[in-house]
Amino acid sequence: MPEPAAKRGWRHIFGPVPSRRFGRSLGIDPFDKKTCTFGCIFCEAGCTVVKTLDRREYAPVEEILNEFRAWLGTGEIADVVTLAGSGEPTLHASFGDILRGIRDACSLRRVLLSNGSLFYLPEVRREAAFADVVKVTLSAWDQRSFEALHRPHAGLNFDRVVEGLNAFRREYGGELCVEVFAAAGINDGVDAMKKIAELVNRLGPDRVYLNTLVRPGADRHVRGVDMAVLAEMAGFFRPQAELPAAFQGGAAGLKWDEQRILAMLERRPCSAGDIAALAGISEAEAAGRLALLEKRGLVRKEETGGCWVLK
Repeated sequence: MPEPAAKRGWRHIFGPVPSRRFGRSLGIDPFDKKTCTFGCIFCEAGCTVVKTLDRREYAPVEEILNEFRAWLGTGEIADVVTLAGSGEPTLHASFGDILRGIRDACSLRRVLLSNGSLFYLPEVRREAAFADVVKVTLSAWDQRSFEALHRPHAGLNFDRVVEGLNAFRREYGGELCVEVFAAAGINDGVDAMKKIAELVNRLGPDRVYLNTLVRPGADRHVRGVDMAVLAEMAGFFRPQAELPAAFQGGAAGLKWDEQRILAMLERRPCSAGDIAALAGISEAEAAGRLALLEKRGLVRKEETGGCWVLK
């Protein structure tokens, strides 16, 4: 049986993990610690350790690609390769080389998960174009709401960020997805969401995801928005926004031992349903395995969203 990435001691490869949008996602993380342009109150990766606009090679490209090529030989199953991890991937000065290396090594679709904050830079837009799918975030409508939701680096200006996204849309021929994150009491009002929708619709994305808190965020006081409220607002967007959906599909043939479960939880909180869907087992069986890990003091269950995290 193939071993999970963490068990092999790899630094930059993690998963595959269940993605509600993309299926089984093999993650590539170019950072050793949370390094981002934002400090989003809802981020499931936790609080930003290094908030910066400094673009540099945080990890050697060849080191990352060597791990990826080694993973290809393990027999693991994935639907996409996602450049994301613990931070904003476009901060890595050579993230385009990473995407090109993945393209040259396999036929898996390449997904770039970005907050879109650096797309005002032409070099970032050029490198992002090597991804088959780019997902960016647009959850605010002005500088004040931008700061409330994302706690950005002081050098970022909301209007400039939006201009960068529009420039990328004009240049990019791949699939552009926009995620709008709704947080209770901040941007979940009808007027606020209509203002956000106006910006998103002007951008002209291929898909829009209207999301809310389903796992614990960086600020534990942040609360999600009721799905019925999101459903009423989905029609503000063009195309109509998609609401959070459960992951479908299972990684049949993979050995889902405790090491793989712990490796998943090391990167992101997961529910028993997340693990069950990815592993191709029942939710009851996944819950049982998590309960055993809890008894051993390795994991605990969060109140928000019913997700499990490492202790």
